[in-house]
Amino acid sequence: ELLNSACYDSAVVVQLQPFEDSKIVLTVACLQPRVPIWRTPSMSLLEKAAKHGKNPVLACLDCSWLGGAAVWSAIEEFADMQSVAEDVLGEELTMLQADLTSQSPAPCVARVPASGLNKLHQPDTVLYMGMMPIIALSGHTEGYLATMPPEDVSNQFPVFRMPIVATFDLNQLPTVPEIVEPCQRIRL
Repeated sequence: ELLNSACYDSAVVVQLQPFEDSKIVLTVACLQPRVPIWRTPSMSLLEKAAKHGKNPVLACLDCSWLGGAAVWSAIEEFADMQSVAEDVLGEELTMLQADLTSQSPAPCVARVPASGLNKLHQPDTVLYMGMMPIIALSGHTEGYLATMPPEDVSNQFPVFRMPIVATFDLNQLPTVPEIVEPCQRIRL
């Protein structure tokens, strides 16, 4: 059930209550943070939920404007949260970087001039608090992405993004030993 919502530009924050457990209020945010963080209705709702600390919070972040997913912890509003990819997979998901200087009408992958390989970065992350991650689907290996032929890139990744899919247990809080050591990883 939708309890509350706030929108500002492309940021959306909603508070949901599962029908199965009315004691839980899950706050979910989809944002593209920038520095400095502006006080918006969506950020205020997210901050209130995170400070309350009793209920689970999930934040999907496009960190492109910050320089990538590795710097999310430098933003005070997200400092108490944890990355599902880092905790479950051991690192943020790597993705191909679009060539923003290309004159082509179709999106092109950026190339590393010295090697001719595809340029990679980690633009997105999913952060959480107040719940336990169970599983996360990983992306492709860096070797596969770096050597992927440009014609295959546009077919497989038309918007140069990798979906981040994770499952959480809303009734279990993470414990320190389970967070420090990444879970079993299976590379395909």
